[in-house]
Amino acid sequence: MTTFKASADIVEVNRYDFEIVADTKEEAESKLKTYLETHCPYPYDHDMVDGVRCIDREPAMETRETESITLK
Repeated sequence: MTTFKASADIVEVNRYDFEIVADTKEEAESKLKTYLETHCPYPYDHDMVDGVRCIDREPAMETRETESITLK
């Protein structure tokens, strides 16, 4: 029997909660979108960045789709 090595690109869903300092709901949404485009939140990432703080993360994630699999 042969052993194969493989790589897979998998899209996963992580659920985070945020605290956003803003004057309006629209501004808060804009700040969060900008934050997520420029930062990758992670557990215990509690620093305030441009008015946005990651405050919690659900301890589980789910796999949404497999982008590709490559056998080596």
